[in-house]
Amino acid sequence: ELDPTIYDYDSFHSAATSAASVRKAAAKQQSVNQGPKYMNALLTAAAQRKQDQQVAREKFLQKERENEGEEFADKETFVTGAYKAQQEENQRLREEEEKKAAVEEERKRKMGGGMQGFYRNVMADSDRRHQEALEAAAEMEKRKLAGDDIADDPDTKQEKDRVAELAAKGVNITLNDEGQVADKRQLLTAGLNILASPAAPPKPSATAQKQDDSAQWNKKRDNGVRERQTRMMEQQLEESRKRALEADKEEQERLEKASKSKKTDTDISSARERFLARK
Repeated sequence: ELDPTIYDYDSFHSAATSAASVRKAAAKQQSVNQGPKYMNALLTAAAQRKQDQQVAREKFLQKERENEGEEFADKETFVTGAYKAQQEENQRLREEEEKKAAVEEERKRKMGGGMQGFYRNVMADSDRRHQEALEAAAEMEKRKLAGDDIADDPDTKQEKDRVAELAAKGVNITLNDEGQVADKRQLLTAGLNILASPAAPPKPSATAQKQDDSAQWNKKRDNGVRERQTRMMEQQLEESRKRALEADKEEQERLEKASKSKKTDTDISSARERFLARK
């Protein structure tokens, strides 16, 4: 017996389009709710490093106990509840890591390596999408037979609303046999079709404002420190230049005074000789 819906291409196309729209909307919502892009990975890596350090320390302590042998065998051993819980958690994490490694190894073994594994993954993904489309078509057919109203995807619904709005205004819109708009340009109105202005950016929170104020204050403080240091350096250079000028002036005065003193001594000697000659 043949399937009565084997040639129902329209239903299959609608179901496939609907499934693709659902996947796209889910991916968009996931990207919105994803949160930080790298912080989660950093936190996970930090937790993994901490776990590895604990495991390494446990192995080190275990090796020390083995080296001690029976030296402390007669001593009483105390184990706290927190340490016991930590050991159980470490054991659980090790088992999970071993399971993940086994699953990954099995997947690699089945899928193969190189381009063969790549193409096998591509074909498996294509088969999965095709199966989802078939399931969506079957579900849509069941809903049609049950008499349920099948909601259009958001884009189609928006287009129908736009057509109804323009038809109410007397605009003639050309539709094809499937009831779709033949020429999308007919949905445009005269003018520039300016979109609504974007919403104003949200105001920063109190914490962000406080951080911004703190950053500005730190920047002003650093600028003030640099300005003070610059003024101090300029003042020191000016004082050094003045001291050099004063030293040069004092040296010049000393030389002039010495020259005058030498000339005066010569004059005195000459006058004395003339005085003695007159006697």
